[in-house]
Amino acid sequence: MCKEQVLKSFNFWKIVDNDFPYDVIAGIHHMLVPIRHVTEDKLTQEELTELRALKKDYINENYDYIIEPAHRNKSVPHHFHLHLIIPK
Repeated sequence: MCKEQVLKSFNFWKIVDNDFPYDVIAGIHHMLVPIRHVTEDKLTQEELTELRALKKDYINENYDYIIEPAHRNKSVPHHFHLHLIIPK
């Protein structure tokens, strides 16, 4: 999955560096992961509220792309995460 070197922490989420960056396209490749190990359908209302706020403000201001893998392409099953990309 990803290193547990936390780059930024929030109440319910953290941003970590990705162990397997998309080097071909990404100059920076971080991941937004919930602090709890949880699937998307098990996120609490508080987690979802903060996620929406992070997407609207912090992520939008600091990254160019958000990538959410489809279910069959998730590298870590049963765990929700978003890829945060700044292209080369």
